[in-house]
Amino acid sequence: VVLALVAVDFFRYWVHRALHQWPWLWRIHATHHSAKRLYFYNGARLHPFEIFVTGVVEGIPIVLMGIPPEALAMRFVMGRVIGRFQHCNLDVRLGPLDWIFSTPRNHRWHHSRNLDEAAHNYGGDVILWDHVFGTFFLPRDREPSDQVGIADMPDFPGRLDRVLLTPFSWKRHRLPGPRTAGHA
Repeated sequence: VVLALVAVDFFRYWVHRALHQWPWLWRIHATHHSAKRLYFYNGARLHPFEIFVTGVVEGIPIVLMGIPPEALAMRFVMGRVIGRFQHCNLDVRLGPLDWIFSTPRNHRWHHSRNLDEAAHNYGGDVILWDHVFGTFFLPRDREPSDQVGIADMPDFPGRLDRVLLTPFSWKRHRLPGPRTAGHA
């Protein structure tokens, strides 16, 4: 189960990082970051195209690695619990666990409106790959802001039909000027 958690998160890390760095993928991932506050359901606030892309990119290596179904099932359950917990609007410090798992404390930085802060902590369940690839961010001298969301898209659509169309009507929703949301 631990091996499945770490191995699957390797692929999740790279998919998540690409979702932020490639403009056409950011357009579908922006749905997740458009919430103006973090709450437990943010982890499931995803555009259907993102679910498809991540499912394919994560699913193929899982099948090829031959991870036993029981281990995958446990990883899936753990991943859903961690995913809901990391998006909770809680001021909780878990000590060394904040350096191992994706927790509310380190994941809030990832949802920052500030580019220098948001381009970090891509790990889905564990934060191991952020340490390995230099994207872990958890300053000891300050706390993350409560200001989350997409700075250059303050009026991101809220209705489901408009959210689904946002990747195709992107320019209509963005403020003019340089990107300020911390994303592509």
